[in-house]
Amino acid sequence: MHKDLFFRSGAGFGDTSMSRRSKTKGDGGEREFLSLCRNKLKLPDLGRNLEQRRNGGPDANMLLGGFVLEIKRQRRWSNAFWLQAVRQAEPRRGEPALAYRGDWGVWIVMVPDHVVGAETGSGRVILTVDDWLTLVRQRMALERV
Repeated sequence: MHKDLFFRSGAGFGDTSMSRRSKTKGDGGEREFLSLCRNKLKLPDLGRNLEQRRNGGPDANMLLGGFVLEIKRQRRWSNAFWLQAVRQAEPRRGEPALAYRGDWGVWIVMVPDHVVGAETGSGRVILTVDDWLTLVRQRMALERV
C-alpha cells in the first residue's frame, strides 16, 4: 500500500479507532457491572457518573457502602487501575473499590485489605462480585443505624 493512501485511510498514526474501541469497551463494562450491582442491590438509582470524563471522579453516581467505585474492562491488568481507584476515593473520603474484568474473564473486585480485616503484603484483597456485594450490603445496613 502506498504510504499516502495508508495515512489518508485513517490507518496511520492519526487513527483513533483503537482508542474509540477501548472507550466503547470501557463504557460497556461500566454499564454491565453497574447493571449487575443495581439488580443485586436493588438500587434503581445506581448508574454511571456521566460527568467523570469532563470533571473526573468515580464511575458510579453514588457511593456503595462507603466504597468509591472504579470500573475497568480491559484486556490486560495494570497496577495503574488500582492507583486510580485510590486517587478517586481520597477526596470523597471513601474506600476504593476496583471492579475489573479482562477479556473472557469474570468480574473481580479489589478493595483495601483492612476493610475485610486482613493484612496482606499488597494492602489489598480480591473478592468475587458476590462477596463484595455482601460486604456492601453489610456496610449499607450499618450506615442506616
